[in-house]
Amino acid sequence: MDLFKNLASRLKNTGNKWTQGISNLFSDEPISDSFWEELEELLILGDVGIDLTEKLIKRLQQKSIDERISRTSELRAVFSKLLTEQLDEVKEWEPHLMSAGSRQ
Repeated sequence: MDLFKNLASRLKNTGNKWTQGISNLFSDEPISDSFWEELEELLILGDVGIDLTEKLIKRLQQKSIDERISRTSELRAVFSKLLTEQLDEVKEWEPHLMSAGSRQ
């Protein structure tokens, strides 16, 4: 039992560190190339996947241009909305995936 508690604790700490890293990235700094590079690295390290990471960054970059956002702190809400939209897309597909899996 202690093994599972220890593992659960470590996984929770890993998730907290990743979340904290993302949160720290969206401080009140000017948007720079290093911001985009760090965001990409954090998303990939967080197992978001390369394709989704690229998609999120491209959409976020376009939003920053369209809405004339110049500070990372202003991007936080936009990033959150993009993640929520992405999760909503997954929820929409989940029943289709479940029914496809039960046919096999």
